[in-house]
Amino acid sequence: APGCFAPTGEIVGLARVAKRYGGVYASHIRDERDRVEEAVEEALTIGRQADIPVLVSHLKAAERKNWGKIPRLLERIERYNDSGEGRAAIDVYPYTAVSTKLRAFIPKHFLENGVEALPQRLKAPDAIRQIEDWIEHKGYDLSQMLVISHEFERYYGKDIRQIAAEQACSLAEAMAAILIDSTETWIVYHCIQEADMDAAIRWPRAMICTDSWSYPINAPNAIGQPHPRSYGAFTTFLERYVLEKKWLSWEEAFHKIAYLPARFFNLEGRGVIEPGAFADLVALDPAAVKANATYLDPKRLSGGLVHLWVNGRQMIENGRLLSGEPGRVLTHTYERQS
Repeated sequence: APGCFAPTGEIVGLARVAKRYGGVYASHIRDERDRVEEAVEEALTIGRQADIPVLVSHLKAAERKNWGKIPRLLERIERYNDSGEGRAAIDVYPYTAVSTKLRAFIPKHFLENGVEALPQRLKAPDAIRQIEDWIEHKGYDLSQMLVISHEFERYYGKDIRQIAAEQACSLAEAMAAILIDSTETWIVYHCIQEADMDAAIRWPRAMICTDSWSYPINAPNAIGQPHPRSYGAFTTFLERYVLEKKWLSWEEAFHKIAYLPARFFNLEGRGVIEPGAFADLVALDPAAVKANATYLDPKRLSGGLVHLWVNGRQMIENGRLLSGEPGRVLTHTYERQS
């Protein structure tokens, strides 16, 4: 997790400040693998102690040995809500692969002196053995870990096992060599159980997210190709859960996409269609909704979007992008507390 070195008490203190301004505690929890249950419990504890709503971001239980934990975690969060301990929700993206930096899969203490010191640490005599022990302890499946950084054109789209075989070296040696060349190497890693993903997405308090940011579709990307969720998260969700599985109605799906997030973050006038609300509207062709982005070709726009209005101004007409910048920074409503 990005804040993995911050103690719980420090986060509680920060959350109490956010509480005064009507904020929420949106947590990239401390662990999404072996200790995911403890990590979710920590997030709930922070919410309870700071008296602030909790959002567990992109909930997952990664690695095969942790598959099946999601239903228990959802039950725990539901008890947290029902018992009056606090208010909590989750967001989820509809993919079984994560996207992160390769350095997330080496021992944490390798980063104690910062990312800048990592290449030298990886050259230490004991580094390879420690990485090998770490991989075995964590149960990482490196055959499911694909390099997506363009500075390694010869490795692009290949998994770590393939790269190690080509270089005639061990898995740990391959990881170390890549990170010595670039500590910013990005990968996609298939490590989430489909049944867990389905359970999380269908949970009533689950919102749909991308867990990504905006990538210019025609501009070079300094960190490599994005995860396909950057271009296809919402259409993948609609395609799978509304059109294919028929587990959700269109109304239920857009409840998760728009209404729930707007209510959770107190975005007044958003996520609803009613007089006086902001006119953020989408017109879809249900028969044409399709996610075209893939892991190796992620910058592909989805199908099915016919018209789009942002704050009342039409920005897409019959599938054609119009000019203008009607977007606004979203701010929440609150009464400041002392």
